[in-house]
Amino acid sequence: MSKHQSLAGSTDREKRPALIFVWEQFAPYHIDRIEAVARYFAGRFAVVGIEVSASSSTYAWKPAPSSGVFERHTLFTGVQVESIPWPRKLARTLAVIRRYPARAVFLCNQDQKEILSALVLLRLRGVPSYALLDAKFDDRPRHVAQEFLKPAVFRLFSGGIAGGERHVAYYRFLGLPERWLAPGYSAVSTERVRGEADTDLAPAGLAHAERDFVLVARFVAKKDIATAIRAYARFRDVRPHSTRKLVLCGSGATEAALRDLAERSGVADGVVFAGFLDSSAVSRTVARALALILPSLQEPWGLVVNEAVSLNIPVVCTENVGARDTLVRNGVNGFVVEPGNDEGLARFMGLLSDDEALWREMSLACARFAPLADAPAFAAGVAKLLGLAPNPEASAEAA
Repeated sequence: MSKHQSLAGSTDREKRPALIFVWEQFAPYHIDRIEAVARYFAGRFAVVGIEVSASSSTYAWKPAPSSGVFERHTLFTGVQVESIPWPRKLARTLAVIRRYPARAVFLCNQDQKEILSALVLLRLRGVPSYALLDAKFDDRPRHVAQEFLKPAVFRLFSGGIAGGERHVAYYRFLGLPERWLAPGYSAVSTERVRGEADTDLAPAGLAHAERDFVLVARFVAKKDIATAIRAYARFRDVRPHSTRKLVLCGSGATEAALRDLAERSGVADGVVFAGFLDSSAVSRTVARALALILPSLQEPWGLVVNEAVSLNIPVVCTENVGARDTLVRNGVNGFVVEPGNDEGLARFMGLLSDDEALWREMSLACARFAPLADAPAFAAGVAKLLGLAPNPEASAEAA
């Protein structure tokens, strides 16, 4: 049964041209983006968010609350999104879209049957659809046949919002025109993250000597958390009396192997398995970090980098992390290493640990980068694609 959360006056809103956003499941950052669009175009459009289900076997997010500045629809309750047959997802998604005079529909997961089907049907109805794009060329091995077919699918869209420089470059490589693309997809609300952290921004707050290294990721092979543990072991070899911990936030299939590695590396006393944390707990934990560590082999973006930079926490990540193009400058507000380079990672961890002045300098430098992937950047990307300017006067609905 469909669950529909809306504000008073929704009937009137359904008569207005609508900007409609479809995701499988809403995490807080999806809400950030939709709310940013609603405020950007306050009173001009009905802004609508559709999530297929609030439950997933992949992401254990709690249902994300929203402030009520947009129309929200949850299509299925009490069932994990992966278990729902695609024709049912398609039917309910289209049923909601048909309630509105759609100005534009934004679709994620273009490889899924229900999304491809919705795209074709919307195109036949003359409804412009836009792709929400998070891939880049180096995410995984690419195959010629698949890459050759992709432009045919993407050209069914009227445009797309991508993450950053490498993401835009990938879609340009596929033959999509520059005017077709806008950056800003991988945005997170700086205001929300700072509010959840509920502490002074670094370098204020917790003292430098009391801060730990923090890693936030699913425990799967492509996140290469093992390299972080090996780097931490090297860090401890040089500083055997250090009290700094490596706090691993997450859960997943590789946890048993990671615990075994920490034990065999002699650092089980310093590696903290904090488990899966919700958005608020992540913000609080990252705000108390010395640095965010992200050693991923594959990472289309890495939204936790947005969170760290929003909280003035330096980032040490691999060059494969998509967010580093926009949010991390090597030697300015963090360090960038090659995937699998535990020796280099350990050296950078040591620099931030041993040199408080350097850490403070890098912490303060984060303030220059946080606005680049704040939630309004997503709204600006929407505006660019649609050729629209923001409403000059915020309506009472955005208050």
